[in-house]
Amino acid sequence: MDALTRAPHVLVAALMAGLALAACFEGGPLGAGAPDGLDEVADTAGPADVVDPMPDVVTVPDTSKEPDPGTPDAAPELPEGPPCLSDFDCQAVEVANLCLGPVKCVDYVCRQDGSAPVTCEAPDDACLEAVCDPETGGCVEEPVCVCKPLAATLKCGQLVKLSTADAGATASMTGYACGPESKQTGEHTWLFEAKADGPVKVTAKASKLSGIYVLGWDGENCQRDECVGGGEGAVAFAAQAGKTYAVVVEHPVGAPVALQVQLQCNIGYELDCTDGVDDDGDGLTDCDDVDDCGGLSGCAPPFESVCDDEIDDDGDGLTDCADDDCDASPDCKQTCKVWSTPMFTCSLKTYAWAVKSDSLATATDYACPSGPTVAAGREEGFTFKDGMAAPGTLVNVQLTGAGPLSLYVLKNQAGGTGECNPKHCAAGGTKSANFVYNPGETYYFVVEAASGLALPADYTLNWSCLEP
Repeated sequence: MDALTRAPHVLVAALMAGLALAACFEGGPLGAGAPDGLDEVADTAGPADVVDPMPDVVTVPDTSKEPDPGTPDAAPELPEGPPCLSDFDCQAVEVANLCLGPVKCVDYVCRQDGSAPVTCEAPDDACLEAVCDPETGGCVEEPVCVCKPLAATLKCGQLVKLSTADAGATASMTGYACGPESKQTGEHTWLFEAKADGPVKVTAKASKLSGIYVLGWDGENCQRDECVGGGEGAVAFAAQAGKTYAVVVEHPVGAPVALQVQLQCNIGYELDCTDGVDDDGDGLTDCDDVDDCGGLSGCAPPFESVCDDEIDDDGDGLTDCADDDCDASPDCKQTCKVWSTPMFTCSLKTYAWAVKSDSLATATDYACPSGPTVAAGREEGFTFKDGMAAPGTLVNVQLTGAGPLSLYVLKNQAGGTGECNPKHCAAGGTKSANFVYNPGETYYFVVEAASGLALPADYTLNWSCLEP
């Protein structure tokens, strides 16, 4: 039979041999050896003009032999597994360490490819390290910044003095989630267990400090992501009763320096008005906390202390007599005269009177949203109050009279002295004024004669009340 007539028989024989060999493949640990009875290679070579596609039996090399010590560069052999035809046949093969490389079909034997071990890309976070998990062959991140608290814990009111070179210093923490940026310098760490809810402040003093950080504590390590407060020389935070915190003070390495750390609890006011820390947790820091820092450490006083110096002493945007703090000051007392009778109400709708030569001339600076701007002279005032008016009643006041006169409606501020003060102007005009009235409020109708007007100057007031 010539080669052409034998070709189909050769192909059939090759396929049969392949199927028989595939039937012998089994999953299992790499290095378990070949099945029983396959210890030797059978000589199945055919006639000279027929080439077998692969050997009928593959011998698994003995992996227990050590590399030849005479070859310095010889790498240790990786375990081998069952025979195979492709990488697919090696998927079920188990290996002890997937980080050494994938399992592939090499020379018809499942082998671990040690030339392609798993490499992990370094994380951006300096406190994390990427390592390969032998069981999965995947990369996982593990923390490398581990804080080591001192045995002695911090307590409320305690002042600790030490040197940065004292025992217990570490240099492993960095990358805090709050506070100033800190490089990996030296640090001392203390634990603090809060006994009650409330503001707590930690201060540190040294010639050089990288920062103070208050972190969560899980019982084994500092929680960098749970950063409840951070600062350069001081930090305040709202402590929770029963919770343990890690207080980390970062300081430079090298020549030792003296270090003081103090922890204060139950803070009810601003302890330091210059450190940029809200000590009492009321949302106001340093000079902004006027009640605590007004007039201290360069902060403005909490009120207008001088009412004739043209300076806004308390920084509220109101200077001297424009500030309510100066209402009682002799420099700012502009109380207009108010007649006790009659009492104006919605029922009494008109009244005639006159500005006379003996009328007061104390009210001058009317702070009306809109109104006359004539130079003030003498004035007369009347009280308007109606307990029977409906809430939101619109009151319209009309002024008629001889000469340049001005009309002002002033409101008695809640809790005020009851004086007729031109700073509390609700409305004004030369002929009319409108305002919204609510029961219980007190207003004053003031008629102001222009400076230089011949007196007496007769006038009539008319008003109407329109309920909503």
